[in-house]
Amino acid sequence: MTDLNRKIKTELLRLGADIVGFGELDELPDNVREGMPVGISVAARYPKEVIRGIAELPTQEYREWYDKLNMLLDAIVTSGAEIIREMGYRAVAQTREYVGNGESEDNTTLPHKTVATRAGIGWIGKSALLVTDQYGSAIRLSSILTDAPLYTALPINKSRCGDCMVCAKACPAGAVSGKLWEVGLYRDEFFNPVKCRKTAKERAKLGFDGDITICGKCIEVCPHTQRYINPRKHKPKGAGEQEVLYHFTCTALLDEILASRYLKLSTSNLREDKLALSPVVWLTDSHNPNNMGLVFQPGTPDFFNKTYVRFTIRKKPYMRRWLEWSEEKGIDEGMKQALIASASAEETHKTWYVSEEIIPINDVLVIENLKTGEIYYRKEPVKSQKK
Repeated sequence: MTDLNRKIKTELLRLGADIVGFGELDELPDNVREGMPVGISVAARYPKEVIRGIAELPTQEYREWYDKLNMLLDAIVTSGAEIIREMGYRAVAQTREYVGNGESEDNTTLPHKTVATRAGIGWIGKSALLVTDQYGSAIRLSSILTDAPLYTALPINKSRCGDCMVCAKACPAGAVSGKLWEVGLYRDEFFNPVKCRKTAKERAKLGFDGDITICGKCIEVCPHTQRYINPRKHKPKGAGEQEVLYHFTCTALLDEILASRYLKLSTSNLREDKLALSPVVWLTDSHNPNNMGLVFQPGTPDFFNKTYVRFTIRKKPYMRRWLEWSEEKGIDEGMKQALIASASAEETHKTWYVSEEIIPINDVLVIENLKTGEIYYRKEPVKSQKK
């Protein structure tokens, strides 16, 4: 992440955004992106209690927050685009007035969800909503298009919903087919928007006598949303029933790791801590590499890009949450805040873990290339031996 990325992200967070991501748009047709090579995705979250309140039917409070977040996002991207233009670059705020209010039967030219997946902040779920690690689908979205020379994240091109069918089973309209999204798959091939709109309008009438197309059932039931609104009841799991953490690295280091059979201790890519902290293995409970604050300049060769290779690791007791660990180590609060600011990780630092022990390859479940999809290593399950 460059200094320009940090400045823009800091401003957008100050204006009220909860998630900010930067995505490359060059693969999209020039006309849909206004000739701009970069999209900035901006998300604002619903309060937990508002989403808890729509378990049965949509509520007036939910409708009010729907409007509040839309207005907030319009203000954020408008101000954000002005700030970028003051820096000397072109910028277009994709407000509701600019792209449409999202309630028509037609798709917008460049949906905010597309910008969000290009920015690596989430994927399209089976309900056709964006799903994020932090808040599930309990968010509203907007975006900015710009020609500013920004570092862009690794895009998410496939669904990460797997075999989960929670939203499909809960959808009162039967609009969710259960088919997994991937780039190039048209929305109507896996989701029925006509059924959704019809039932949403009926449920709004039942819930609060509202004359609006709004439901939210698929948002509320999504397991990722549930982990946000009820964190004590829903602990993230992966690789079957095992709880896992993730480590990210580059292909340049992969041969060394595989040859040594362990992940070694190292200082952080986050510059402010190099003189303050002893070497550790840096981990996260988020499978999204963009949550780690990895610092790269635009044009970094793929070989050295540490957002490409992901290790899925069996969680062990000695792997500690960074916030708890840093407090036990007596790390100065100012230093911690500088580190968080360096990574533009005001929210995502809560996903960080550290290990003061090397991690043997025997505790690694999968090693994969997120850009190419290649699997470098997969731990074979232990087969029981019959006597």
